[in-house]
Amino acid sequence: MVNNKEQPLVSVITVVYNDEANIEKTMKCIKNQTYKNIEYIVIDGGSKDRTVELIRKNEALVSYWVSEPDNGIGDAWNKGVAKASGDYICILNCGDLYESAFIEKNVSNLRRDQLDILYGKTYLTANNKVSYIVDDVFNESDIVNGFHFMHTSCFTTKAVYDLVGCFDQNISIAVDTDWLLRALKLKVNFMKVNTENYMELGGVSDRKWKEASLQYLSCLVRHGFIKESELTLNKLLITVKNIYRVSGLVSLKRKIKNLI
Repeated sequence: MVNNKEQPLVSVITVVYNDEANIEKTMKCIKNQTYKNIEYIVIDGGSKDRTVELIRKNEALVSYWVSEPDNGIGDAWNKGVAKASGDYICILNCGDLYESAFIEKNVSNLRRDQLDILYGKTYLTANNKVSYIVDDVFNESDIVNGFHFMHTSCFTTKAVYDLVGCFDQNISIAVDTDWLLRALKLKVNFMKVNTENYMELGGVSDRKWKEASLQYLSCLVRHGFIKESELTLNKLLITVKNIYRVSGLVSLKRKIKNLI
């Protein structure tokens, strides 16, 4: 990427594994950013399809990339963060996209020494169509029900990563929200900004929604946001929500089928 020393350096990390269908569009999304002083880091988990071939094809866009086995998404993110030398860090997973002014808007709203995490609006997409929009405001008093924004919309400083530390690779799904909880516990501020990003449905947290929710509850207990005695009731609520979620999806699929 173009290195303009008058602008702070922004490190963008993309992790990928066997996703030849989406890697190029995510890489080109970074190319199309209006902000140009970007260090682009791609961490591939040892893909067996054409992903590595496509990374090589677009190698001019990349500051650093590697293809090797990892111990899950937390490990891959940690590899990327370890290589990041920017004043700011953001994570854009393969298949996800930023609006063209995403980085420029975030940099204009955050000093490089601030201990804040910015977040914005996320369009959840399937087959290039918007299925749902996440555009809520973070409310710490409702933390048991989540952060109400998507991790992929986050933008923060290297100083925050230095404070919070690495992602916990022992957590298989809720690794991003565990990191956000640790940031909140350390009094990092969360601020909503006018940015947009696009997140492809079908990731592990979407496919294993119930398991991800239970892991999140465990993280809430571990970091002192709820008591262990509250777990049973919340687990029951998650089970009920999961039943309605699945039945709702089945109903939706039937409605779509009837329209075809």
